[in-house]
Amino acid sequence: MIKPHHRALVFDCDGTLADSMPVHWIAWHETLKKHELDHLLPHDRFMAFGGVPAVQILDILAKESGRTLDARAIMLEKYDAYYEHADKITRIEPIVELALEYKGKLPIAVATGSTRTGITNTLQAIGMTDHFDAVVCADDVENHKPHPETFLVAAEKLGVDPKHCLAFEDAPPGLESARAAGMDVIDVNDILATA
Repeated sequence: MIKPHHRALVFDCDGTLADSMPVHWIAWHETLKKHELDHLLPHDRFMAFGGVPAVQILDILAKESGRTLDARAIMLEKYDAYYEHADKITRIEPIVELALEYKGKLPIAVATGSTRTGITNTLQAIGMTDHFDAVVCADDVENHKPHPETFLVAAEKLGVDPKHCLAFEDAPPGLESARAAGMDVIDVNDILATA
């Protein structure tokens, strides 16, 4: 899996290190229901948006609904709902074990579509706040997954050429993003299917 030319590891968080997607789903569903928008985000569509920042998802839903929405305010409501359920977040052990195994051996980063507050809370929930050499989130980039910027900035912060990075992702936008950055990519769903 990890080859000699890999000089750094870059992990997505939600759905990769942390089993937080069920909590995100609860938060989205509760929040959108209050605004009578829950019908626009069924579970399968929610999963397809993995790695896409909340405000960007809300902009899409606003266009589809034909309504003017305060995306930032609704995003904050969604985050409040997420934090209320943060105790339900668990580690995805096979991937966390890999990150723990290589800590101190290779530079390690997180590249996520979450906000700084979101990633901080998620890493805290899984006990990994001080584990990574760099954390790149939606607040750090102009272009979000599937654009490669998140992974490119992570490689830059680690001081490693992207072609020498191995990325771990779970969702199509993130897989596309890491590949476009020039990284080797492992779909963690393949690891979890055999674990």
